[in-house]
Amino acid sequence: CIGSKKGEIRLYDEIGKNAKNLLRCYGDSIIGIDVTQNGKYILATCERYLLFIDIVPKNNPEFTGFTVNIKKDSPSPKTLKIKPIDIAKYHLENATFTPAKFNIGKEGEDSIITSLGEYIVIWNLKKIKKGILDDYRIKKVSQVIIENQFKYNKNQVVVTMPNNLGIQNQKKFFSP
Repeated sequence: CIGSKKGEIRLYDEIGKNAKNLLRCYGDSIIGIDVTQNGKYILATCERYLLFIDIVPKNNPEFTGFTVNIKKDSPSPKTLKIKPIDIAKYHLENATFTPAKFNIGKEGEDSIITSLGEYIVIWNLKKIKKGILDDYRIKKVSQVIIENQFKYNKNQVVVTMPNNLGIQNQKKFFSP
């Protein structure tokens, strides 16, 4: 799976072959891509929003866009954005997203993590699948965030900052 500066996503089933599918999104540069372990969902990061894309064909649920052409069943991305009220509250007018990631574990993914400046943002994947796109948690840390991710098969957040590395239980991280 590869994202482009033109806002396109190409899905490959094999290295050295042509892409199985080309998804044209909104035209903004894709700065990060992640895929769920089962290959059913793609998460594309743009500077101002995230795109969540279901790539399972409606008429062939046992396949994905990596294995069959889904042009007829072209998916509509769900756009994940920070609410304008939070942009103003946290002064995020000029902040850009770091590449977003799914958490990975034995039970499958249930969250998405990204950051904007000094703020970690986590979305609930189950809610996104139901169409609830603006329900996220946001928390300030001590410095600008360079990278963020979940610890494998743990409910922990790993945050890399210029002079610090933080690892904390996800629930504690977002408790008051």
